[in-house]
Amino acid sequence: MKLRHLSLVLWIAVYLAVVEVALEWRAHRRGYGTLLFTPGGLSAANSSAAVAASGFGPTAEYPFRSRVVPHVKPAGTLRIWIASASYAEDRRHVAARIFPVLLEDELRRRGHAVEVLNASRNAYSLGGAERVLREIGAEWSPDLVVAYHYSNDLDELSTALLSVAGAATPGAAQSEDDAAEEAAARTEVERHWPSRLMEATTTYAQAKNQFKARLVALRMLADELPDELVAALEKRVLALDATAQALGAELVLCRFACSHPSSVGGALPIDYRNNLFRYNSHLSERAWRDGVDVYNGLLERVGAREGLPVLALDARISGRTELYRDFTHLTEAGHREVALALADLLEPLVVARRAEGAR
Repeated sequence: MKLRHLSLVLWIAVYLAVVEVALEWRAHRRGYGTLLFTPGGLSAANSSAAVAASGFGPTAEYPFRSRVVPHVKPAGTLRIWIASASYAEDRRHVAARIFPVLLEDELRRRGHAVEVLNASRNAYSLGGAERVLREIGAEWSPDLVVAYHYSNDLDELSTALLSVAGAATPGAAQSEDDAAEEAAARTEVERHWPSRLMEATTTYAQAKNQFKARLVALRMLADELPDELVAALEKRVLALDATAQALGAELVLCRFACSHPSSVGGALPIDYRNNLFRYNSHLSERAWRDGVDVYNGLLERVGAREGLPVLALDARISGRTELYRDFTHLTEAGHREVALALADLLEPLVVARRAEGAR
């Protein structure tokens, strides 16, 4: 076959390559990681050597995205374990500007000897946070475990409960948590490298965002969180509490905050809405927004019953759209505001715990 016979294919390939480079540059300028450009434009800062030299993790020896501290807790120091997801890990921002690190800075500025261990990771749910705390918590001796979760748990549990497969077996012996874990595990099955490469491109991400989100919006989506989902959320909170207690730590529940709570009315910005539908094919916009109130009400009930502190972070930042870059994730200003709010809300607990004597 001569080259001229392949000209159309070659032109298509060139066109797609140009589109991919353009989209990657656009994503890179907005702070996202891409195949060709480094996350947030921080190539040097994100290399393993530079991360270690910066004084922040994670490193091979230090699994937290926060300031590196000694493995053994210094005498008289109180350790705060942040159990969250991408809201707190937030690799769009350098480590020094995310709220767990800023929280440590603020509490130290106020004279408290604290160390903050940011055990948050992208896609972690309450179940994932509990597993990590159970596996490595004893090594790091946390005193307070601050849990801040929402969207990943709704993704996992709604997939398990509202998908065709999940709906086909009501009352099965398998628990909602087990079903959610299996659903998550299926998404992590090793794929051939061409599939992984394709899914890593910005073109694929944009196509998925633009087309899937619009198709999902046409489906009949659930407008309310099923009772089974709420019950499964409560089980996860209680499991995290049990693990914290086993370590001698106190669980602190943090009410979830979002850019557009249901109380403000009006529709979500279209890009925020599409981002929700991009990853979840079961819950409507109404379910997501009303679900924040349902989840926060659950935290209040569990906190009152189990004697756990509940921090009203949402009262400080929910609805302040300038602090968000989507429905749940923060801008740099948002991270600063959350750090100050958490410092105010946690300070009485820090003082009380220090009075008891940190472990």
